[in-house]
Amino acid sequence: MKRLIIETENGKIEGLHGWDPRIAVFKGVPYAKPPVGELRFRSPQPLDSWEGIRQAFDYAPVSMQQTPGIDKESFWTKEMHPTGPEYEVSEDSLYLNIFTPARTGEENLPVLFYIHGGGFTGGYPSEIEFDWEHMARKGIVVVSVQYRLGIFGFLAADALSQTFPFEGKGNYGIEDQIAALAWTRRNIRAFGGDPDRITIAGQSAGAMSVQCLLASPLTEGMISGAIVESCIEGGFPDMPVFANPMEESERIGNEFMKRGAYRTLEDLQAVPAETLLAQVDTLLGPGFHFRPTIDGRVLKESPFGAYVNGHHKNVPVIAGYNRGEVRNFRVPGAPEDGEPGMIMATRMFGYIQDSQDRKAYLYEFDGDIPGEDGIGSYHGSEMWFAYDALARCDRPFTGKHYDLARQISSYWANFVKTGDPNGKDTAGFDLPRWEAFTKEEEFLMLFGDAPGKSPLRTDERTKQIIAEKTGVTL
Repeated sequence: MKRLIIETENGKIEGLHGWDPRIAVFKGVPYAKPPVGELRFRSPQPLDSWEGIRQAFDYAPVSMQQTPGIDKESFWTKEMHPTGPEYEVSEDSLYLNIFTPARTGEENLPVLFYIHGGGFTGGYPSEIEFDWEHMARKGIVVVSVQYRLGIFGFLAADALSQTFPFEGKGNYGIEDQIAALAWTRRNIRAFGGDPDRITIAGQSAGAMSVQCLLASPLTEGMISGAIVESCIEGGFPDMPVFANPMEESERIGNEFMKRGAYRTLEDLQAVPAETLLAQVDTLLGPGFHFRPTIDGRVLKESPFGAYVNGHHKNVPVIAGYNRGEVRNFRVPGAPEDGEPGMIMATRMFGYIQDSQDRKAYLYEFDGDIPGEDGIGSYHGSEMWFAYDALARCDRPFTGKHYDLARQISSYWANFVKTGDPNGKDTAGFDLPRWEAFTKEEEFLMLFGDAPGKSPLRTDERTKQIIAEKTGVTL
């Protein structure tokens, strides 16, 4: 782009060149009205237009949460939130960020739409493990989005259902993501992006969000591909699910209101956001209390139900996990000789996609993670590689790690461009072939010291469990 002023549907915005002058960066771009006051616990509302030129130079405040990185002894603070306390936290947080290599606005480049993780209670799109400028240099437009978290994003209660019976309940955070996706489709051409080639991606709660968008009837025609990192919903006994039935979400919300002596929606809207945030742990105890809800509108069924019934979007998907994290995500009650739940759920998804003639490219990340802690491939470790951000990490990465990061991030970028991860890396070398998963081939890409096919095969007991849960003949 010759000028960094873009005309959006709501008015003009001005961006800046990034660290790389070839990339134009627009930060803190609003996509909906601030969800404050009488708009708290309401579906996102259309944005008002503005006069003049709005500067988009800085990230917006992060969504309401405990100040990220405030616990200096926490592993996550040291690893991913070392600068977290520098960020302002605010209820006014419905903003997105755009990174584009386009020069004329007519390039029609594919788009990566990224949803951050954080257990639906924390996180933000500018975490240190994302290098969106590096990703944009691979010939794609990157959009990273904020959404409401915790009680602000996922409260359901009788009082809300009675006040606004025709709006979604308990899914404000997912509705925010849908509103941001819709805004992107309507405006991304001005940034050189193709509205018909948008790949949604996310890790952990972001991956859960991606699956909600794949299952939601409200996103029809909006998604061309998906990347799901660490959190395929599996539907196995006692395995935590991330989409509650409405009755469960309302039970939690009603209990919160009862203990806080809140009777109406107006009562909840009148309390300072900081007070509500603090009351969650005080009234309900520590934990992940608020999550997406099967409300009949945003979600008519769980993502697992949508997979089994073939109701999710018919788009290619990359899905996988980190070998080190399966120690913490084993399916309770699964046989000792069976595979841990994270692996089982990922393979289950591959079998379902294959049975429905849909593409699934599955992976296991087990790259060497250097450091004195010897932690191995922990939950989230693949993001340093997938989003080309090793230079932003304090760990002593060496040449082999940068080679692996170049390859993995190239697979991701190729997938955004074509729906197929194969092709060349950014150095011009052919990437090792990554086949789609089929029940005959069971191809699982292993990202170790270098990409290569995993020698693991699904054992018969795991196949039996998956067949029982999905109805797929194996």
